[in-house]
Amino acid sequence: MKNILNIKKHINFLKLKYPEIYSGSIKVLYENYVLVPNDVPLDKLEHLFSMFGKSNTKKLYYILIELIQNILRHKDDEQEKSILIIHKKDDIITFTTGNIVSNDRIKKLTNSVDYINSLDREGLIDLYMDVLNNKGFSEKGGAGLGLIEISKKINTKIIYVIKKINEKYSYIYIIINYKIL
Repeated sequence: MKNILNIKKHINFLKLKYPEIYSGSIKVLYENYVLVPNDVPLDKLEHLFSMFGKSNTKKLYYILIELIQNILRHKDDEQEKSILIIHKKDDIITFTTGNIVSNDRIKKLTNSVDYINSLDREGLIDLYMDVLNNKGFSEKGGAGLGLIEISKKINTKIIYVIKKINEKYSYIYIIINYKIL
């Protein structure tokens, strides 16, 4: 019962912020499940993704795996489980992830997303190559390429929502809208 109340709390919060995305019935496929990418039962998503053709399916799986990796690499509170919501409305599939991040990391993360959102496709390719050639891997194991690559695939802006929990932590939602081609 706790998981059901927990996910309702997240969805209600998101509906207030983005009613155009989270209106209507939302079927939650995963909540408090994400542990490691290899443990995600991707076959359960086969029906959802495969009905949109091979090209879309590959992009959707890529987005899903990148978002799961971001959750695993960037969550700061091991006691609080992250969420992953996959929602389809008309010809848009929305991926929403949420996890706790320390407040001292929020500004860097939001600046990165804002910068990625400011670039056109050519700028994203240049940034990708620059990060790949010059940055290397962070202490958390990532190079910062995931959101850049996702942005190239979705051709829309990455949305983030910050909900402050206390002086030390905030809950960050990353929202990715993918239009079925």
